[in-house]
Amino acid sequence: KALSLGRQMDAERIMSQAMANVDERLRSPDQIDESQVEELALEALKLDEIQSGAARAKWVLRTYRRLRRLPARTVAESVSRLPAASLESVTAELDDLVASAPVSKLTPREAEGLARLETLRAQLHGN
Repeated sequence: KALSLGRQMDAERIMSQAMANVDERLRSPDQIDESQVEELALEALKLDEIQSGAARAKWVLRTYRRLRRLPARTVAESVSRLPAASLESVTAELDDLVASAPVSKLTPREAEGLARLETLRAQLHGN
């Protein structure tokens, strides 16, 4: 909501708290709801896009890797909309996430997300 009101400072503070909460929950045996992670990822990437940054994008990619999940296409598309310099700075995290992807047993959402991430990765590597 803070982003939609143009309050970037508040959005940053709220986002930092939410990301810290997810990090804490990842260290515990608690399950994390996939839809909550997706919603947070989309908002984090929106903030990075507005600020021409990549810190949150790195966190998003690392978080999906830690969860041993692949993001939906919507999240992958949001990553791809980041400015070129931001995209270049997340290449290692993108490579790690794609490399860790299972080759079978993907849900349709994961398969679509992986396909978009692989396309983005190929673009970044000039393939």
